[in-house]
Amino acid sequence: MQAVVFALAALWLVRIRRPGVPPCDYRWHLQVLTGANRLGWLNATPLRTLHHLTVVLYELVDMSQSMLVRASVSVFWAQCELAAMTWTTGAQAVSSVSLTAHCSPQPSSNCSCSTCRT
Repeated sequence: MQAVVFALAALWLVRIRRPGVPPCDYRWHLQVLTGANRLGWLNATPLRTLHHLTVVLYELVDMSQSMLVRASVSVFWAQCELAAMTWTTGAQAVSSVSLTAHCSPQPSSNCSCSTCRT
């Protein structure tokens, strides 16, 4: 299945690379396709691991009825969400720390940043 997705993505990229199509027209579509592929891989990883380590069959009916699978997927997605929240707030904290470290509380005449100039 993944090979089919990659083949379709490659075919689509070849077709849109014709002259006159700017990259910004297809960048959003490529990001959506990449995100959907990552979502599939993130879901498949804990399911395949549980299939190999336990007696749960790798079929939709058996996996959906297993309490272990449902609990494991819930914990896995909670960890993914926590990592995403930490990453996004960490990026904002770094930018605010670098701004406050650069500018002193009192504006300086020799500072060239936009905050001190106003």
